[in-house]
Amino acid sequence: MASFRVLSSILLALFAVAASTEEETGCPFALEDADEQLEDEEVLAQHVELLQRGTVVLARQKDLTQACPLDALIGFWAGKEGNMTVTPVADCSGVEAQFNIFGMLGNYTITPVDTWETPSTLVASEYGQGLKIRFTNKKLDYHHEGSYDPASDTLVEDLSHWNGTAVGGNLITMKRVN
Repeated sequence: MASFRVLSSILLALFAVAASTEEETGCPFALEDADEQLEDEEVLAQHVELLQRGTVVLARQKDLTQACPLDALIGFWAGKEGNMTVTPVADCSGVEAQFNIFGMLGNYTITPVDTWETPSTLVASEYGQGLKIRFTNKKLDYHHEGSYDPASDTLVEDLSHWNGTAVGGNLITMKRVN
């Protein structure tokens, strides 16, 4: 919102300059002296550059204010196996999570996926119709698949598969604490 205010101020200032110049000379941005014109053209070029940057900032801000698919995961989650804190990232590519599961601490990048590599465990569960996601641990180079069920506000991680390979284990479920 702050960038919108800055851009608004710049636009108002430019319109004010144009209006006062037009009132004095009958032509917007017309100047009497060549040096003054060159100086004002440089200032105008700087204002145009600021406007262009402001437009990019506003477009990006508009994208950031739109709901991202994984915004629903942001918060603190807990279950009998551990807990997870999910935080947003600058773009809509996913969310970040810090976890403590079975006493193991780590970080995930959680991203949406269209299909699961090994859907059998998740599809057979009561959470098979939720949002399909992937928990990626970039530091240790592995991922688990999972889902988010908005109806029950439940986050599910499939620990029975590691990088798409069955390794045994269970589905763990977490509920939002805040």
